[in-house]
Amino acid sequence: MLRLKECVFLRSMEAWQQQPDSLGANRDSTGIDSLKADTVARFENAIPKASGDKKTEIEEPIWPNFFYTEYRVPIAPKSRVADADSWILPLLLLFFFCIALINLTFPRALLQIVTAIFRLDGIRKIQSDENSMMRKAMRLMHLVYVFLFPVFAYQLLNFGQISIDIFAAIPLYWKLLLLSGGLLAGKIALISIFGYLFNCIEESTIYRHGILVMNCMLALLLIPICLSVKIAPAEWTPYLIIAGCGFFGVFYLISLAIGSISGLRSKTLSKFHLILYFCALEAIPVFLILKIAKAFI
Repeated sequence: MLRLKECVFLRSMEAWQQQPDSLGANRDSTGIDSLKADTVARFENAIPKASGDKKTEIEEPIWPNFFYTEYRVPIAPKSRVADADSWILPLLLLFFFCIALINLTFPRALLQIVTAIFRLDGIRKIQSDENSMMRKAMRLMHLVYVFLFPVFAYQLLNFGQISIDIFAAIPLYWKLLLLSGGLLAGKIALISIFGYLFNCIEESTIYRHGILVMNCMLALLLIPICLSVKIAPAEWTPYLIIAGCGFFGVFYLISLAIGSISGLRSKTLSKFHLILYFCALEAIPVFLILKIAKAFI
């Protein structure tokens, strides 16, 4: 009896396993049919239907921007703008670095040089208290001025659109450096020579120190002025040029006043020789420079 029940149970299990899964088949067929219908509908919508006698137009695929780019307006080439005066900025930074080193090495001497113009008999005190530190600081500052002044003169000539035709093979900066450096060296040498000739060495020394101190002051003022002319807007350039010329004129007149006062105080130097010196070595060279500049510019 038990074995009969087992046989019936096994046969029923075999029959159940052989029966197909109608629900899974219906589900699979329904999913496939819906996918096919969706694909066909998308394809039909993508192709426009013909209307009347017009030809069927197929839309072009819309590609992403990094695959397809259309330039409707022609892009014109832009010429590169070169700065012919790009050397001025690093040169000014070098001068500023040199003055910073001088201030770091000789702070007391540099402060005494700068404040000499604002003190009573400041130039005379510099001469009497002159030491090795003072001489080194003054020479270094004067060397900075010798190379800095041609930069301002270069910017002045460019602002006035003035060109120097003489020695065309030499750059303008080096022309101005040779001219200004030669005139300054010749002036200081002549002052020393006349001091020995007319027995007024002390007065000539005070005058030379006055020139050196004024040039050191100009070196401190011309660096920010030249830097502003280089990087400031063009509307500010005339005012900066006028300010630079004004400072140069003021300090030049102060140096002349120092020489005149020291000469008038001298008991060995006659007033006639003093007037003769200023006419021969101060006034006439200025007129000669203006005349030569007018001829070659």
